[in-house]
Amino acid sequence: MADEDTEVKASADETPGLRPLRIGLDVGSTTVKAVVLGDSNSLQDALFTDYRRHHANVRRCVAELLSDILHEMSRMGEDEHPIRVVITGSGGLGLANQLGVEFAQEVIAETEAINTTNPEADVIIELGGEDAKITYLKPTPEQRMNGSCAGGDRCLHRSDGDAAQRGCARTGRACLAAQDHLSDCLQMRGVRQIRSSTTDQ
Repeated sequence: MADEDTEVKASADETPGLRPLRIGLDVGSTTVKAVVLGDSNSLQDALFTDYRRHHANVRRCVAELLSDILHEMSRMGEDEHPIRVVITGSGGLGLANQLGVEFAQEVIAETEAINTTNPEADVIIELGGEDAKITYLKPTPEQRMNGSCAGGDRCLHRSDGDAAQRGCARTGRACLAAQDHLSDCLQMRGVRQIRSSTTDQ
């Protein structure tokens, strides 16, 4: 990101007495999400969070986000801490290599996060910008992805909400209204799995 004013110093050297600030960037196909954690691992205690559409200009969006993070950390008196940056997301690998920071594969990262924060969860459903991923955690880990049709992704819901002048909140409520149908679908899949495993025995 040499053409941007923001310089990333993802130093592993920790100043004695100062904890590192942990910056996570999720670079997706349509958006960039950022979080900064201090002592706590809880997102509720995050020092900074943001969600922005990058409009296909990922480098500029990330540079602006990092600049805003630096400004906010300075305002909070946290700018003397060393930082550790980890990037994930479908558009993050190249950027992580350019910046020389750690890259975490998104499915692995979210699975680890869910297993830590919600160990009772059986399924992860991720609505991305251009695809939808379903990760079955139990009894046997399995992952499915719908990349051929954007009918179930976040980008479509957001566009539909904007076009109908309903906004994301109302569109989200409409999606939640279908949760019973989704539960039925997942239950039917579970029944099919059980029948299949019984037949194979």
